[in-house]
Amino acid sequence: MLGAARRQAAVRGRAEGADQEGRPARRDAGDEICNISTFCWTIEDPERFKKKCPETKDKDDDSLGFYSCVRIIAQGADDVKRFQFFDDDTKCIIQVHGGPSNVDNDLISRCTKLAHDLIGPEQIKVGGSPAPAAPAGSGSAG
Repeated sequence: MLGAARRQAAVRGRAEGADQEGRPARRDAGDEICNISTFCWTIEDPERFKKKCPETKDKDDDSLGFYSCVRIIAQGADDVKRFQFFDDDTKCIIQVHGGPSNVDNDLISRCTKLAHDLIGPEQIKVGGSPAPAAPAGSGSAG
């Protein structure tokens, strides 16, 4: 696993709806909805990861059903969340943030939940297999 130091993937597709301010979504088909990175070059454990979050002035968050460290990033007029969490299966830090035109924190949260549920050792190893398809109606873009 440590050989796969950093893997990155982009979730692309069409996202419907409006951003958190009620404006029409500024995304087109093919736009990057979320960007997912895995950081596996350090030996990490859940307690050490939790201790580092406040040191970086990020916020503790359990809203997705698991612990994550959230950084708020100003993107124009919007405050956009960037999630990081420790993955028990891979022992890696997984980071999820919105694509360049995505300021929809709810959509970024859903991407984070999917990354947590679908990424495992098979997906991050060199030459690894793609994540299993998300169930229909899961909110994933296609």
